[in-house]
Amino acid sequence: MKRRTFGKIVAITSLSSPLKRVLANPYSKFASKVLPEVTDNGNSVERCINSRYSFHSGYTATLPHEVVANILWAASSAPLIADERKIYAATSDNLYLCSKKDDVLQLDVHASGDKRVDSSSALQVGISTTPEDIPEDAGVALHLAQLASVASWKSTVDQPACLPSEAAWNIAKTSWNTLTKLHLVSCFGLSKSVKGLKYDCVAVSSDKTLPDPKTDGIVSFEAAIKKLSFGTEFTSDDLTKEEVSQLLWASYGVTPHTVIGGNNAANAVASHTAQYFLSGKIYLVSSIGVQRYQIRKTPKDLVNRDHRLEEVKTGDARTALRSVSSKLPQNAPAYIIFCGSKIEAKQQMEAGFAGAGALLQATAMGLQGHYAARFTDAERAALQAACGIPAADLPILVFSAGHVAGTGKTASKNVVSPSGTDFSAMPLQFRDHTIFNLHSTTPINGELCIYDELGKIVRRIRVTGKGGTVRVRWDGCDRHGNKVATGAYSCVMTYPSGKAMVKVTKLR
Repeated sequence: MKRRTFGKIVAITSLSSPLKRVLANPYSKFASKVLPEVTDNGNSVERCINSRYSFHSGYTATLPHEVVANILWAASSAPLIADERKIYAATSDNLYLCSKKDDVLQLDVHASGDKRVDSSSALQVGISTTPEDIPEDAGVALHLAQLASVASWKSTVDQPACLPSEAAWNIAKTSWNTLTKLHLVSCFGLSKSVKGLKYDCVAVSSDKTLPDPKTDGIVSFEAAIKKLSFGTEFTSDDLTKEEVSQLLWASYGVTPHTVIGGNNAANAVASHTAQYFLSGKIYLVSSIGVQRYQIRKTPKDLVNRDHRLEEVKTGDARTALRSVSSKLPQNAPAYIIFCGSKIEAKQQMEAGFAGAGALLQATAMGLQGHYAARFTDAERAALQAACGIPAADLPILVFSAGHVAGTGKTASKNVVSPSGTDFSAMPLQFRDHTIFNLHSTTPINGELCIYDELGKIVRRIRVTGKGGTVRVRWDGCDRHGNKVATGAYSCVMTYPSGKAMVKVTKLR
C-alpha cells in the first residue's frame, strides 16, 4: 500500500470544559473518564452520506468536545463482525481505549502522554480486533466515525474533517502498542473550508433500471446510530425498487464531489487512493434473480457516474445462497454481496465501509439489516456458484436487508387478534412500567416482542398460561436491562393461531 500524506490537522487547544476534564490528568485517581452525551445535529442520514469526503489539507486549530464524543460514539455503535473490537483515541493528552459500559461511553488511559503520530492532528482513532484478521470490522466502525464528523457540519467554514490515513496507521501500528493488530487510523480536525451539506442527486440511472435515490430524509444521523436496526429475523416481503435503490446507493453509490487532487467521481465511502475496489463487483440477490450494481457508465472509467443494475442470473438463488453459511440470515428477502479482486485489508475495509452505510440507511428507512463476513475460501466459492458470480470477484461481505419480523406488509395483515383472544395494555402511556393483559379461551403459549419506532426488537418475553387472563409486566427495559428511550413501541403477541398488537408510549 502506498504511503498517504495528509495536511495540517491542528491539535485540540481550546476544548470547552467537559471534554477537557475528560482527557486531562492521565494517571489521576480517576483514570476512567466518561464522555458527554451524544449531540443530535439534525442532519439526515442521506444528507450526510451524500456529502461525505476525505480531507487531505487545510485544517485549523480546534475540535469541539461534542464532536469528539459523537465520533467515538458512532465508532463504538457499529455491530461487531469480529469477536471483539478495541477503539483507540489519541489526543494531545494521552492514548485512550474507548468502551461502552451501561450505554455510557468511557475512556481509559492506554498510554500516557501525547501519542498522536502527527502533532497537527486533533484526534486520531484506530481500530484493532480479535481475531486479528478482521479488517471489515474496522471498516464498519470507522465509516460511521467519518460520517459522524460530517453530521456535525453547521456551515462551510471551520467544520470537522476526517481522513482515513495509511500514513498515520504505518506509524501507529508499532508506536501505539495496541493489544491486537491495528487495522487503520482515521485523523480528525477542523477544516477551514468544507463544501457543505449536499442535496443534489448525481446517482441517476442511464437505463432506468433503478429510480433516483433520495439525498435527504427525516431521520437524523445520530438518531439512526442510537437505534441501529441490526438483526436476523425478517418478514418475507420483497423490497421495493425504491428501497433497493436507496440501499445500494447508501452503501457504495456516487455522490456530487470529486476526489481531491483529481477528477475521479467519488462515492458514499472512502477508498484507498481512490481505487474503488468494489466498483462493478457488487451483486444484488432477490426473488427475481441476481443482478450486478454498477456505479459507472464504463466500469474502468472512474470519472463518470451511473446507478444501474445488470442481469447476471435469472431465477431465485436465495435458497442456494442461504445454504452456504450459517452466518447468513435464512429469511431475508434481499442480499447484497460485496466482492473484491483480492482478500486483502484495504479491500476488506472498503467492504466494511459499504456494509456500515447500508445498515445506516436501512435503519433510517425503517428496515432491518445484517452484515456478515469472515468467509472461508470454500464459502466464497459456494457463494459464487450459487449466485453466478464470476471467479474473479471474491465475496467479502454479505449484507441482508428486509422488514423486521413482526412488521411489514405480511406481518400487518396477520396482526389481528385470533378468535377467542384479547390483548391490551394499561397504561398505554407510561413512565415506569406497563401491564399487558392477555385473555384466551385456550392455553397460551407464545412470545411477546416489543419493537421500537425503527422496527428493532428491544425485548422478547416468553408468555405461557393455562387459559383465561394472563398479566405480563414490562418494566420499560431492553434485553440488557437498560431503560428504553422515550417514544412509541409496537408490542406484538404471537400465538400459535396468529398475532395481536398494541402500541404503547414510553414517557420521560
